[in-house]
Amino acid sequence: MAIKILESKKLRWINIDRIDEEALEFLKQNFHFHHLDLEDIQSESQTPKIDTYKDYLFLVFQFPHWQGDTKRVISLELDIFVGNDFLITIQHNSTKQMKNFFYRCMRNRSIKREWMSN
Repeated sequence: MAIKILESKKLRWINIDRIDEEALEFLKQNFHFHHLDLEDIQSESQTPKIDTYKDYLFLVFQFPHWQGDTKRVISLELDIFVGNDFLITIQHNSTKQMKNFFYRCMRNRSIKREWMSN
C-alpha cells in the first residue's frame, strides 16, 4: 500500500510514496482539500508554490537529487499538506532519504516524541 500513517497525541503524519487511485480516494474521503490541489498532486511537474487556505497549507517543493547511475542531477517533487493536526507528504518518486526519515520516526520512540510533540 502506498499510504503509511504515523500518529502521536497531537499530530498524524501520512506519508504517500506514490499517488494512485487508492491514495487519491483516501485523501478525498478523509480531507476537504481544494479540487485544484488534488489535481496538482497527480502531476509530477508542478512549479514550487505555497497555497494558503483557512484550514491548511498546500506546498510543492522541487529538490535536486543525484542519480549515480546516470551521473545526473534530477528534480524530485514533494507535495505537502499541513493542517493543525496533520502532515501529509506525497512523493512522486520515492527516495530512500524520505523513506528513511519517515521510518526512523516510526521505529524510534524518542525521535517520534521529539519530532512530533508540537
